[in-house]
Amino acid sequence: ELRLPPMLLALCLSTVGFSVPAVPAARFAPVAAASRRASMAAVSMKLPELYVYDHCPFCVRVRVALGVKGIKHKLVFMGNDDAETPKALVGKKIAPIWVDEDGAMAESLDIIAKNDPESFFKP
Repeated sequence: ELRLPPMLLALCLSTVGFSVPAVPAARFAPVAAASRRASMAAVSMKLPELYVYDHCPFCVRVRVALGVKGIKHKLVFMGNDDAETPKALVGKKIAPIWVDEDGAMAESLDIIAKNDPESFFKP
């Protein structure tokens, strides 16, 4: 059985020609406040960042490994001509670059090894 929140259900039904009685906004205030608190807590926790080029096979390797492991991170796409960002982070134009509380690191296999202590992925 599919259950939709009343506001979403009203929106879906109204787009196909059904009318739904209005639901008082006060009924959703506790949910909205809890949702805001949860999103603010998520923002306050700093996610590690992965700097990548969209065409780079080594970047894809790291993205796949992090995805399979379910590791949350912020993905930052660099432009092909962006040499300043990687030079500022690791001293040369290279990708991928992993930035976390320990600092920045390059080399795809090193990034995977750091995030995979059980050695699920082996080169």
